[in-house]
Amino acid sequence: MAKYVFILITLFTLSACATAQPVDVDKRLAVWIGQDADTLVKAWGAPDRSYEFKNGRRTLEYERNRIDANSSRWNRPQGSMVVGSDGTSIGIGAPLLMDGPGFHVRRCLIKFETNPNHIIKSTYHEGDNCAFALSK
Repeated sequence: MAKYVFILITLFTLSACATAQPVDVDKRLAVWIGQDADTLVKAWGAPDRSYEFKNGRRTLEYERNRIDANSSRWNRPQGSMVVGSDGTSIGIGAPLLMDGPGFHVRRCLIKFETNPNHIIKSTYHEGDNCAFALSK
């Protein structure tokens, strides 16, 4: 009976994970295509950088950075044990000491390109999982 309960719990857990859909950044940015650039600036604020080309096209760049703390970073155990006459060794032990919080910096650059009438014609993004940058 315990075996079946374990299987059911495992299946429910896996199905819950399967329903979480990743954010499709391209799809979320595509809603801006065809919109006026002023509408974008009202929603996202002033761009970090912009450039206007001679032909009237314009590029608006938004740079988003986020620092995530990772508190589960552990020291690797020190020491080794000799395993044979040839001197080969392997590390032994379990991680016992926490190294303090580690940090991961997420960087994302999002660009919008407009036509001469200031209508957004294309979007581009690059970076480390830009989904976090779409909160604006």
